[in-house]
Amino acid sequence: MLHLLDAVAGRIPTLAMTGVTSAPVARRADAVVDLGFGDEAALKLRGAARAWTESYAAMEYRHGPISVSDESSLVWSFGDPPAGLECEVVATWAMFTADARDGPGRFPGPRPAHPPLPGPSGPG
Repeated sequence: MLHLLDAVAGRIPTLAMTGVTSAPVARRADAVVDLGFGDEAALKLRGAARAWTESYAAMEYRHGPISVSDESSLVWSFGDPPAGLECEVVATWAMFTADARDGPGRFPGPRPAHPPLPGPSGPG
């Protein structure tokens, strides 16, 4: 990528989309879009694992994407998650983890028992 940016420098406007604005690609491009760490992590995982990945702000995730989370989902919070988010995610059967750099972290381990569902057949 760097050799391509060098080859077109001054002739063709270039744009780098990255989550690491201090990276060499960002210094060589004419313009930079900062994807943010979560967006960059989702992009890298998508490319490496050929898996469906998305990134959302925690509160945005709560108001939409959480509805498609299930037992095949992993929700990874970078930084401290908002109060209650872990419980909401686990209630969907998805696994939840938080970034270990910001504390002890909660990494996927044995799947916890699913919380009972309210309703006619559930507790209450």
